[in-house]
Amino acid sequence: ARSPRGERCPPNGLTSITGGSNFTASDGVTSTGVSVTFSGAAGVGNGGATSFATDLMSDYLYRTGSSPVTFTITGLTAGAAYEFYFYSQAGSSGRTDRHASFTLDGNSASVTAENASSFIEGTNYVMFSLTPSGTSLSGSFAVDPGFSEAELNGFQIVQLAAVPEPATYALSAGLAVFAGTWVFR
Repeated sequence: ARSPRGERCPPNGLTSITGGSNFTASDGVTSTGVSVTFSGAAGVGNGGATSFATDLMSDYLYRTGSSPVTFTITGLTAGAAYEFYFYSQAGSSGRTDRHASFTLDGNSASVTAENASSFIEGTNYVMFSLTPSGTSLSGSFAVDPGFSEAELNGFQIVQLAAVPEPATYALSAGLAVFAGTWVFR
């Protein structure tokens, strides 16, 4: 299966409803050092075969009731830019009573968790773009008011390439002009 960014979605690294550690990169081999811990999950479910991304979307952590499932992601690089994707879909059950709100570092977004045949932001995934100041971030997922269950099928963390500050470009351009002047003298 492929993510909305086109990367391969390897089977998840969760080892229990309390979390997992040493997640792998999208190549399925490279260790990242990223870990996640969960608190408050009601259990693990299996929504059955989905119309796509079965490895990613068929199993899930879930929560019923009004208390959120909280989580902490550790092993991040302080000051690095990331995109965090959280996936939630009801699977082949076709249930329409599952809406989830995700919060990460104080930012929130919701999904309808409806069964779809492709990735649709706000339907079966949410994405947060963040640059953590430390090496960890905290968040939660909860049942939206008026619905009966919230599911987390999987998550993806994408570390974005560093973009040099404008001053770096100015310094490089200045050095190039200086070098060019020196060579022609």
